[in-house]
Amino acid sequence: MVSYGNYAPRTPWGKVMTILYGIIGMPLFLLYLSNIGDILARGFKWTFSRCCQCKVFLKENKERMYKNRGILGVHIWTFIKRRRIDENGEVIEEPAQEEEEQITVPISLCLTLMVGYIWGGGLLFAEWENWSVLDASYFCFISLSTIGFGDLVPGDAVAAQSLDEVQYSFVFCSLYLLLGMALIAMCFNLMQEEVIAKVRVCGRRLGCAR
Repeated sequence: MVSYGNYAPRTPWGKVMTILYGIIGMPLFLLYLSNIGDILARGFKWTFSRCCQCKVFLKENKERMYKNRGILGVHIWTFIKRRRIDENGEVIEEPAQEEEEQITVPISLCLTLMVGYIWGGGLLFAEWENWSVLDASYFCFISLSTIGFGDLVPGDAVAAQSLDEVQYSFVFCSLYLLLGMALIAMCFNLMQEEVIAKVRVCGRRLGCAR
């Protein structure tokens, strides 16, 4: 939820309705970010795992078996032969068992996506609003982080031209922020999984976790 401060309610009823709208709208918006971030994260993990699989195929040039090809199960399945020694001291090979290795997206890739989205939006707003690329990128970061200082507001550069241009600018800005916040929620979800996976690996090495 971003507030630039250039538009604000003045009447008492307008302020009351703004409070009621915020009470209802903010939980719905947070629910949207949570759900869409999780869905996008699963889809991105699925795509990332397929790219990893293709890289393995090209590098090793041999077939591998996979299970759970759906979005909800983004895993690489490997087969491991286990051996045990019977009572007579003979080595017995047990049937291959499946071991699950979960794919996690690197934090560097998530940061690259966020920086690329902000920089790409900066180029678009610089062209649309006649801002510098630095100012436009600054506006994108401030807006996506929900700070919204109000020193840069979309539509000011085209306000003197026509009302339609201002409306198009608002619509484009709204879509950019809506998609951008979903992208950030997705990246935070993926980075959280990566951090948890790293902590578990460190815990296993230290003998603190299974």
